Amino acid sequence: MFRTMLYQVFQRRSYSKYYKPQPGTNAKAAANARTPGTPLPSPWPKCYGPMSRDPDIVHLVKTHDWPEDNAKAIYVVRNGLAAIRSYKHFLRDVEKCDFSLDQVILGEPLYGSWGSHLDAWNPLERPNTLVIRYEDLVERPEQELQKVAEFTGFTKQAEWVNNFDELHAAHPNMYRQGPGIPPEEGFTEEQQQLFWSLHGDWMAKFGYSRPVCTTARALRAVLVERFHTADAVLDLSSPRR
Repeated sequence: MFRTMLYQVFQRRSYSKYYKPQPGTNAKAAANARTPGTPLPSPWPKCYGPMSRDPDIVHLVKTHDWPEDNAKAIYVVRNGLAAIRSYKHFLRDVEKCDFSLDQVILGEPLYGSWGSHLDAWNPLERPNTLVIRYEDLVERPEQELQKVAEFTGFTKQAEWVNNFDELHAAHPNMYRQGPGIPPEEGFTEEQQQLFWSLHGDWMAKFGYSRPVCTTARALRAVLVERFHTADAVLDLSSPRR
């Protein structure tokens, strides 16, 4: 959603390190379309050097990776439970990878866990970094977009209008649900406990409140079952003597 806001309000398109035009799509036509993203002119390793050395142009590049340099950055953080649930569905529906919620909480997919990503960026202390909560973008967009304007030097060209229904109709896998869904929906109590045990420090730093969860004993039971299952699989795959 943030990239859509940048385009609608500031008329600024953004690149993605991972974006590739679909086969048969003309790159110039894709760049001129009414979309927030524009394709990179070449693979990211070839673009990074020239872009990073260009002092006169602001290049907006979406990344899920850990930081590559000390360049200015806008870090959009979302309630970890909601982010993990969304990422699980993205992996299933877009990437065709079927990870469980437990696996995503633990950071088994490509980009690691929600908390480890924050560890790597450390956005609250990283210089030249603007931190924005996703929930604040939804609830008070004008205030948050003003922060973006001051941080980037961009001039507002229009007001933000949240056309979620249109976005959902056009891209149902990317705009799956509105912000009214409780963050913990879809998580068992044991999964919530696992999440808070691993990522509770960052949740507290960003002011996300903790719902009433089950006891630590339930978490230990989940971990015992998980690792005992892994041991059993390992035993079955070992040669018999």
